[in-house]
Amino acid sequence: MSLSKSVDGGNLHAASQEILSAATTALDITRASIWLLRDDHIFCEFLLEQGTAFPSLGIELSRHDFPSYFAAIDSEQAIIADDATLHPATFEFTENYLKPLNIKSMLDLPIRHLGKMIGVICCEHQGEEIKQWSDEEVTFVLTLAEIYGRAYNAKSRCDYESELKTLNLNLEKVVEERTFELEQSLEALKASQESLIESEKFAAFGELIKGISHELNTPFGIVITSISHALEEVKSGAIALESGRLTKTHLESFFEEQQKTLNLAENNIKKASRLVESFKQVSMVSLNDTPEPFNITLFCKQVTDTVLPMANKHGVQLVLNFEEELEVTSQQGLLAQVLIQLVQNALTHAFKDDHLDKVITIGITNKQNTVELIFEDNGKGIDNSLHKKVFDPFFTTTRNDGSTGLGLSLVSNIVHHKLGGRIVLTDPQERGCKFIISLPNLK
Repeated sequence: MSLSKSVDGGNLHAASQEILSAATTALDITRASIWLLRDDHIFCEFLLEQGTAFPSLGIELSRHDFPSYFAAIDSEQAIIADDATLHPATFEFTENYLKPLNIKSMLDLPIRHLGKMIGVICCEHQGEEIKQWSDEEVTFVLTLAEIYGRAYNAKSRCDYESELKTLNLNLEKVVEERTFELEQSLEALKASQESLIESEKFAAFGELIKGISHELNTPFGIVITSISHALEEVKSGAIALESGRLTKTHLESFFEEQQKTLNLAENNIKKASRLVESFKQVSMVSLNDTPEPFNITLFCKQVTDTVLPMANKHGVQLVLNFEEELEVTSQQGLLAQVLIQLVQNALTHAFKDDHLDKVITIGITNKQNTVELIFEDNGKGIDNSLHKKVFDPFFTTTRNDGSTGLGLSLVSNIVHHKLGGRIVLTDPQERGCKFIISLPNLK
C-alpha cells in the first residue's frame, strides 16, 4: 500500500478502495469504511462491503444522537470494541445500526492530517460470533489510517495546485490586460504630446507636460506597486506549495488579498485613463471645425438657451447684453465650447450656497476688426495673486472636490491656438470675475 501510485498521486477514491480492501482481506472481515468529521457530525466518505465499493453514501451521525461515541473519538484514541453492543463507546449503535447490519465487533482507528484528527477508519465484523481484535490487527489498521492521511494530503495538495494554477492563469491575464491599458494610455499621451509640439505658439507646453507627469504619477505608481505585490504573493504561494506548507486557510487569504490588489490596480487604471482623455481634449479640440460666417449675437443666444437649464438648477440668472447684431466669420463649434466651459466653470466655482442674486452676464461688442466677448459673474471672485495661474493646465484650488484644473486651460488653448484670439482675466467693477475674449473677424 505504501508504494501505491493512488496514495501519492492525489486519487483519493482509488486510494480509499485499496486501503479498505487491504483491511477487509487482512482482518478477514466483510465490511470496512472511512468516516470524516465535519463540525458535530461524522459522515461516511467511502464504504467497502462484500467487495463492493460505495463512495459518498450520504450517511451522517450526529454528536447529539451518539454522545458517547463522539466523546470517545474526541480522545483521539483507538476504539477497540470486541462486543460492540456492550462497549461504552459503541453501545448507542445497537438498535439502529449494529443489529440491522448484523455487526458484532467494531474497530475504529483515528485518521490524522497535518497533526489534526479528521476522521476514522472503521472495521466491522459481521456474524453471530464476537471477534477478538489482536494487537497486530490494531497496528495494521493504524498503519492504514496513516496511509489514508497521506493520500488525503496528496489530494489536498493536488486541489491546491489546480486552484493555484487557475489563479496564476487568471492573474497573468489580468496583468496582461492592465499592462495593455497602460500602454494604450501612454501611446495616447504620446500622440497628444506630438500634436502639442506641432503648435509652435503653445506657450504652456512645458507646464502641461509637468502637470501631466505629476497627475499620472500617483495612479501609475499604485498600479505598478499593486502588480509587483501580486507577483510577489504568487511567488510566495508557489514556495509554500512546494514546501507543503500551503493550507486552505492560506489559499483563501491569498485569493482575498489578490482580489483587493487587482481592484486597486483597476481603479487607478480607470483614473489614469480619464486623465489622459481630459488631456487629449485640451490639446486636440475640434480639428475639423472650419471658419464660417454667422450671426454671433443669435449664436450666443442659442448657447445661453442650451446652458439655461443647467444655470437654473444652480439658481443662476443668465443675461445676454449686446448693442447690435453682428456678423462674424469664425469657428462656431470651438466658440460654443469656450462659452459652455466658462459657464460650467462659474457654476462650479463662483457661487456659494448662500449667495443671493446669482448672475452671469455675456456681453458682445464690436471694435473695428475685432469682436469682444465679455464674460462676467458676480460670484466670490479669484484672488489677484492667482490671475496669472488660472489658465495653467491642472491649476485648481478645489482639487479635493474632484476638480482637475483643465477647464480654463482648455478655454485658453481654444481661444489662443484655434480661434487666433486672446483671453484675459480682469478685475470687475464690484465683485466676481470678468473674462474678456478678443476674436478676430475673419471676413
